[in-house]
Amino acid sequence: MEFRKPSSQNEDRMQIRMAPMIDVVFLLLIFFMCVSKWKQPEGNLAAELPAKGAPIDKAPEEPPDLEKIVIKLKKSGDTVYIKMNERLCPTFDVLYNHLRILRQQVDVPVIIDVDRDVQFRFAISALNATEKAKFSNVSFAAPLAALPG
Repeated sequence: MEFRKPSSQNEDRMQIRMAPMIDVVFLLLIFFMCVSKWKQPEGNLAAELPAKGAPIDKAPEEPPDLEKIVIKLKKSGDTVYIKMNERLCPTFDVLYNHLRILRQQVDVPVIIDVDRDVQFRFAISALNATEKAKFSNVSFAAPLAALPG
């Protein structure tokens, strides 16, 4: 049995052309990227329930006459003060209790006003309290621009 030595003509025929294969691979990659459906992030924020046995304020007899609820977060030193319509709330749980009681009586817009030096996590805690109290019209106050002069 005699074996033939490959000639230069046979070597040219046996080579795989890589450029068309790479083009096809890239076209497939682009196709699958275009038809893939990416998961949308969920839109609501996680909220924590108050601890068992947390103090609950008593509701007033007649509903208050409110046009809006303003929650002000202000930092003084290392302490962040929480005020709801000029009423000081020592913690976010107390704020939630006040909001929950008001929500049973009225449905008004809530504005969260956060000073520039307050950490973002406190603003989110205030937003979580309004969400747990089931207020639907919640917005953030725009920061005051520095006045010229």
